[in-house]
Amino acid sequence: SQADSLLIADLDTAKTTLLGNIAKEGRLDEYHALDENAKLMLLDYTFNTGNPFKTHPKMTNAVLKSDWDTVANEFGRGYEHPDYTENVPLLYRNESTYDFFIKDRPISDSTRVNTVKRLEKARQDWG
Repeated sequence: SQADSLLIADLDTAKTTLLGNIAKEGRLDEYHALDENAKLMLLDYTFNTGNPFKTHPKMTNAVLKSDWDTVANEFGRGYEHPDYTENVPLLYRNESTYDFFIKDRPISDSTRVNTVKRLEKARQDWG
């Protein structure tokens, strides 16, 4: 369908953008050493946020280093809302990101517990 073709074109553009940004950072070797799921996580952030080196620099650097504790602490996405002084979390997006990209990674028990608590609190506060 036309929608599928447009999505595939947009994903191709995001991948080109991602690879260009990684090359600018001089980190292509680190990227190529990642498993496909980690590469997909970086593609997701590029597709949805533009340049994750700018929007989520700590998380992006941690993915490239396979530092999953830092990724678990830094992956959250949100948006500015004029009625609130704090960033409003993207609940479903953050929960899905954790489930798909992070939960099965080697992270410390304390990081895992704190991440799940953070997601649950966001759901209670904003859900």
